[in-house]
Amino acid sequence: MDHSGYFELGKVVRPHGFKGAVKIKFTHPVADLIEIPESVFIEINKTLIPFFFTKFNPQNNGFAIASFEDLDTEQEAKDISGNLVYLPSHLEPVPQGDEFYNDELIGFKVIDKHHGDIGILENVLEAPAQDVFEINHPSGKEVMVPVLGNFILEIDRENKILRLDAPDGLINFYLE
Repeated sequence: MDHSGYFELGKVVRPHGFKGAVKIKFTHPVADLIEIPESVFIEINKTLIPFFFTKFNPQNNGFAIASFEDLDTEQEAKDISGNLVYLPSHLEPVPQGDEFYNDELIGFKVIDKHHGDIGILENVLEAPAQDVFEINHPSGKEVMVPVLGNFILEIDRENKILRLDAPDGLINFYLE
């Protein structure tokens, strides 16, 4: 679903209590840096609907308890449970230096310190142990590089270039 102009903040997990409050799980990587405004947008039937807070209580564990205007019953809270929560894009913090959002780098040209141009970043696979860059090599082969800070030399946002120093033998493993 295309919601250009908005970014995903989290998800309504479940009702909290019997008076229409809900528990929201933050899914944004830096949700703790985002200043939450007086309202959010909740995706209902593929449409973003504004919901205005009467209470918003962020927790220390990546969750928040929220109450909204005109949401007064446990059933109404159940009805919005499972839906994604969005904010306008201008409220999203801009990553600096070697910090990045996974989807921000998709489409970047990837240049390795020893192998030169190794292709275009197609995806960032999120895995329990560590994320992995999925790179489409010009030969058509797929190259996978772990997302580790010491492998990332530079993120050139202006020119859409990701410079890496992949471990010895890793790139060759995929290309042979």
